[in-house]
Amino acid sequence: MPSFSALLIHTCTIQAKTLNTSGYEQVESWANVATLVPCRHDFDGSLAISDTELRVNTDDDVFFFNADAVISRGNRIVIDAKNYDVIKVKKLYDSAALHHLEVVARAVDTK
Repeated sequence: MPSFSALLIHTCTIQAKTLNTSGYEQVESWANVATLVPCRHDFDGSLAISDTELRVNTDDDVFFFNADAVISRGNRIVIDAKNYDVIKVKKLYDSAALHHLEVVARAVDTK
C-alpha cells in the first residue's frame, strides 16, 4: 500500500494576502508562503448546497496536503496557472495523530 505522500501527485504554491500602502490607500497583493508544495487536486462530487455559517457549493474543489503543510482559510492556492481561494481547512486524524489536511477551495477569476 503506497504512503499518503505518494498519492500527492501535484505541486502548488500557497499564497497569503498582504496589504501595502499606496498613497492613502491600502492595496491588496499576494505573497508566496510556500512553493512546490506536494498536494493532490480533486473535485468535490457532492450535490448539496448549504447556506449555513459557511456556504458550500458544488463547484468547490478539494486539495489534499501532508499534515505539515502551512495553509489556512483566506490563503490562495496557485496550481496550473489557476487561483483557488481557500475556504476551509479540515484536519484529518488517524488513530494516533494528525494524518493529513483536506482543503476546500474555490476557483477565482483574476481578470
